[in-house]
Amino acid sequence: MRGRAVIATTTHKANLERLVGPTDAIAIIGKPYDLQQVVAAVQRALNAG
Repeated sequence: MRGRAVIATTTHKANLERLVGPTDAIAIIGKPYDLQQVVAAVQRALNAG
């Protein structure tokens, strides 16, 4: 997966982090702000690559 960005999303960030430790995952619970966070993460990943 060289040269590819990964954006992790979850519906419950606290449970995910309990299992795997701290993450940069984005919690999505259905609010419009959630979509803005995902779009911003994709834009950052595209600009970094």
